[in-house]
Amino acid sequence: MRLFIDRGNTRTKAMLLPASLASAQPSLEALEALPVHYLPAQPSAEDWSRILPDGTPLEGVWICDAQAQPSSAVEWSPLAERGPVFCLDHAAKRSFQVVYGGNLGPDRLALAWALQALQPKNDALALSVGTCLTVNAQIQGVFHGGPISPGLHLRLRAMHEHTAALPRVQIPAGPVEWMTPESTEQALQAGAFYGLQAEISDWMERWRMKSPEIVVYLTGGDVPALATTLKKGIFAAPKLAFAGLWAWSNEGN
Repeated sequence: MRLFIDRGNTRTKAMLLPASLASAQPSLEALEALPVHYLPAQPSAEDWSRILPDGTPLEGVWICDAQAQPSSAVEWSPLAERGPVFCLDHAAKRSFQVVYGGNLGPDRLALAWALQALQPKNDALALSVGTCLTVNAQIQGVFHGGPISPGLHLRLRAMHEHTAALPRVQIPAGPVEWMTPESTEQALQAGAFYGLQAEISDWMERWRMKSPEIVVYLTGGDVPALATTLKKGIFAAPKLAFAGLWAWSNEGN
């Protein structure tokens, strides 16, 4: 059994891959049948014991950590007792080229691995909508780390924290009234929601001008809110990072 961990800035997601799938080609369809365990951003030994059967050994633990902590970090120490721990970073060996001005973060590297595994012969785009929106493209087998901008939560928080009177509001669960918002709260939600939606659509069109047949994936924590309002031809793939960790665990170590 393998343990995959996708830690963001606000929570940790974990998934157990059964031994029967360990060396198989990564598949979003197979991942859909596997449960995701949601843990705090700083998981404790008790959190891990809750999702791991007592004494169960692990073939390994593969981690995509947006906080970029090493495998020796205290939050991973209970897992090291079960099996080897690997943290994805820019130094990890890979079979594909990455074009980016700096060191690509672990979260984006996981998406690079996913695109390589799921679309080995096609151009592909992964738009990740979480704390930030990141634009990630695979063109002719080369991964391009693209722009980064605020996600829904940051847009709403910034309007509250950098003004004197605008309230703090929650992320909308779905589309909100935009023509005639009924309150300031709804106006803020509409601005953040449809502004981000328009930005996502624009990035897709820019890449489609370069590669008309590009395959587009939408992933990240805000997928449920946004997916139903975007154009057809987009794959909602909230487990895309797990597909990348699966691919990396097969070939990257």
